Amino acid sequence: ITFHSAPYTPPETVDKVRGLVKTLNSFQRKGRLFIVNLAEFQKAVRDNCAERMRTVLYRRAMFRIAEQVALREDCKALVTGEALGQVASQTVANMDTINRAINLLVLRPLVGADKLEAIAIAEKIGTMKQSSVQVPDSCTVFAPSNPTTGVPEDLALHEEAKIPDYAGILQKIINDIEIEA
Repeated sequence: ITFHSAPYTPPETVDKVRGLVKTLNSFQRKGRLFIVNLAEFQKAVRDNCAERMRTVLYRRAMFRIAEQVALREDCKALVTGEALGQVASQTVANMDTINRAINLLVLRPLVGADKLEAIAIAEKIGTMKQSSVQVPDSCTVFAPSNPTTGVPEDLALHEEAKIPDYAGILQKIINDIEIEA
């Protein structure tokens, strides 16, 4: 599953992921790519929530959407490429708050890897060149200038409650997911 924010992110954002999926499919059972436009949700966060918490709120929504896709596809867990401390949303406190948005198991095989270790893995499996392509990602759309590194769950829930029709926005996004074989 990948997230983009068209029209705020270019088509190359998704093209990059398509290339990564093609490479990864040579190591595993052929997967399908689920392409999710998060822009409407991001605008709702921008317009209704505290700026410093935007990225954590985006990530909680991403996990909720991914969980629904996973359940529909009979998957038992989500797997992410997050590494502890790489960015503000990847502190222990924020990862915990993000996890609490869903009930599905989240696996993070790179959680303890530093940047050099992740690069070495990418080089070994042939994804480094594609991963190095610089394109904006969803989390950079309306990114906070000073993101918080520790959003408690109760504060995240308080901010989410400020978004009119939160569940309806997510359901529309889920209904509009593009699937590529």
